[in-house]
Amino acid sequence: MAMTVICMMTGCGGDETLASLSRNSIVIHEDHTVDTYISEDFDTSVYSDIELMDFLNKEVTEYTSLNPGSVTVGDTRLENNHISLNISYSSIKACNDNMDGILFIGTVGDAFDNNVDMNVSLYVVGAGIKTVGKLDLKDMRDEKLIVVNGKYTIRAPGKIKYYSQWMDLLDDYTVQPLEDKGSSYYIIYE
Repeated sequence: MAMTVICMMTGCGGDETLASLSRNSIVIHEDHTVDTYISEDFDTSVYSDIELMDFLNKEVTEYTSLNPGSVTVGDTRLENNHISLNISYSSIKACNDNMDGILFIGTVGDAFDNNVDMNVSLYVVGAGIKTVGKLDLKDMRDEKLIVVNGKYTIRAPGKIKYYSQWMDLLDDYTVQPLEDKGSSYYIIYE
């Protein structure tokens, strides 16, 4: 909830590369803990930097009082009407509770079983413009899948094998959405 409201207030749609990017990023670890890096401008005529941080701290405190150890606010920088912050979540559930259900992590089969929209085309890493679609994905039920709703640079816990159109592959583990294209992004990884 806290990050959803922070993102609405600022207008936003664990490694040094992601932390230094000027766009919002999510790092998903093998144990399904999640680090988010938010970098956004905010309007001080609507609220002050102190009000923003007070609100964030209040929301995190309320959530962690019911779910101890689930959310940690890390490095935070407020300057020149810009906020940069790191928030760590102990689980996908904690992340989704605080960021409006932006993540699905499971297998391709889990996605089909849970009615995740799988009518997508994914690029095959290392195969140029070759893609796989829904019919191919039905035969890939055991593959590990991440679905992200929103424009975030994503670092997967394993090497990326397939990724959504409208994304750039930055390295073996990281993809970044292209501006103004798509709203949900799919990643299959080792």
